[in-house]
Amino acid sequence: MYEFARAEEAIAYGQLFGLALAAGAIALILVALMRSVALSLIAMLPNAVPIGIGLGAMGLFGLPLDAATVCLGSLALGVAVDDTIHVMTWMRGSMHEGMEDALTRSLGAALPAILLTTAAVAGGFMLLGFSDFVLVSNLGLVTGAVVILCLIADLTLLPALLLTLKGPAETAVR
Repeated sequence: MYEFARAEEAIAYGQLFGLALAAGAIALILVALMRSVALSLIAMLPNAVPIGIGLGAMGLFGLPLDAATVCLGSLALGVAVDDTIHVMTWMRGSMHEGMEDALTRSLGAALPAILLTTAAVAGGFMLLGFSDFVLVSNLGLVTGAVVILCLIADLTLLPALLLTLKGPAETAVR
């Protein structure tokens, strides 16, 4: 039992280290895409906050951070950053219109795609909730919920952050 617990702890630390590496790699890709460190950090927040909420909810509801659920961060970040990239790419192309107009145009253009992909991915993960294997069930339910939270953050938190930093963000993108 001791060796099993030790192995599970090593897996958890490895996954958390992998999450940190994935976040760093995604941040670098966003820097290359947006040509701005500030905008890249802003774009990472709507993906990091829901993951933190998901991990906190796991603790609140007594779900263990085990070999399956520790994958939550990496899975959710990898899937959910897609929505952020859609919005930020559309926004970058519309920045000549000003921040408010760029956000309106970007969200309007990206919304159908990100709604459908989020529904498909979250639904697929949620189906794992029907598994009799508790590790798989917990992973599916929590990851599906966090992917939905990431979409909500991309539609609410990302625009709010961009509008708050309107002047520097517009300058950085142009």
